[in-house]
Amino acid sequence: MLPPELLRVVFQFVADVECRAGAHGQLPLERYQNELESGYKQIETKRSLLLVSRTFHKFALELAWSWISILSEERVQKIDALLKQGLQSKIVDEDGKLAIYNPSHWIRRLDIRYHFLAGTYGGESPMLNTIVRIVRSCPRLNVLVTDFAVGGVDCQRTSPLILDTIKQLDITRLDFAGHEGPSLIDYIDLIHHLPNLEQLTTGRIAEPRMEEDKLVDAIRRLGYRPSPGDETLKEEQVALPPLLSWPQLSILHFSHRPLLSSLRLFLHIHLPNLKILYMRNVHLDAFRVGVFFKHVGHQITHIYTTDIRTYDEPFGYARVLQLCPNLVHLTFSPRQDERHAER
Repeated sequence: MLPPELLRVVFQFVADVECRAGAHGQLPLERYQNELESGYKQIETKRSLLLVSRTFHKFALELAWSWISILSEERVQKIDALLKQGLQSKIVDEDGKLAIYNPSHWIRRLDIRYHFLAGTYGGESPMLNTIVRIVRSCPRLNVLVTDFAVGGVDCQRTSPLILDTIKQLDITRLDFAGHEGPSLIDYIDLIHHLPNLEQLTTGRIAEPRMEEDKLVDAIRRLGYRPSPGDETLKEEQVALPPLLSWPQLSILHFSHRPLLSSLRLFLHIHLPNLKILYMRNVHLDAFRVGVFFKHVGHQITHIYTTDIRTYDEPFGYARVLQLCPNLVHLTFSPRQDERHAER
């Protein structure tokens, strides 16, 4: 058997790969569901590793806790209690005692799904405060996926409690997979606090709406001073200097609704490492979509979409290849049942 220090390295590597890797090839909702199903399939394997030996038990316990999915109110309360009290091992340690572990230090990824009743998604919500407490108690958290819905609301602005908590994290992947998401001004703040973020699912960009001049002013306050004439985005100004930079972001998922609101912000952001793009509708004749591809198309290597639309030559794939000369992978998965609703 490998020595314990090497076993620890092996198990930590497995945890890192499992938690950070995405299920490439699907759009956000399908990708998220497939990742959850994959995580569930690994549970039995992890439980089996717990029984191999005393040494395996400790490292496998850390692996089992590296990815936690919280999909119900009961699960929220259970995880909160375990993180407060510690986890009592069923295996006797070298001193002949049952060890007490603090699993919060093992959690690398959190997936949290919850449906809030109307009027309960605010700072006074006991459930929201419990969720925030769980997230804050995980110092090594690397991936956070939220899937929140609020009764009677199709697009909810992410709670300031959640956003303030996210800004304190050092994460590389952030997915807003539900019916909520930050506003544009919230995103400007997140860019400032999450410089190491590598993967993002934008969520539903929520109100309040920002006019173009206010958006530019908010970005400018973070340190950029545009030269005269750069404040207003025009068709011929596709090579504008960036107002902000998200230097490590390499994978970007645009949630379908509202796509154009997301693009209002990302047109002003320098994305030097962006390689992989998920966009349900690549409608290149839409002004913001076309300008966005003129900004970043040369560096995109992978695109996942369900629909490519162009009304002028070159059409469809030819236009994509023209704008993305380094493209090596294009997944086109038309969804006939949803096409009318998305137009």
